[in-house]
Amino acid sequence: MTGSESSVHIVIMRLRPGTSREGFLDATRRMADWLQSQPGFLGYELYEAEDHWADRLEWASTTHAEKGRQAFLTTEIYTELIRYVADDHQGLIGRRVQW
Repeated sequence: MTGSESSVHIVIMRLRPGTSREGFLDATRRMADWLQSQPGFLGYELYEAEDHWADRLEWASTTHAEKGRQAFLTTEIYTELIRYVADDHQGLIGRRVQW
């Protein structure tokens, strides 16, 4: 994988017991707004299942994805958002498979 390939960052998570769905949604809205200002950011989607959530961030390259992830970890939005998310969340940064 090189830095010039389109890339996605996918996170699968659950909310911590007793946390507010509405609070989580508000924090993800603010994160989506913040993402719009990041170099190489292409799009964001949030998915809800019965007891899990997933989000998908699309970036122009793996380099942009990693730099965006690192920058987000320093924001107040991240500090708030992570309070809603259970510790067993999993994420990956990868590229679309071309058939």
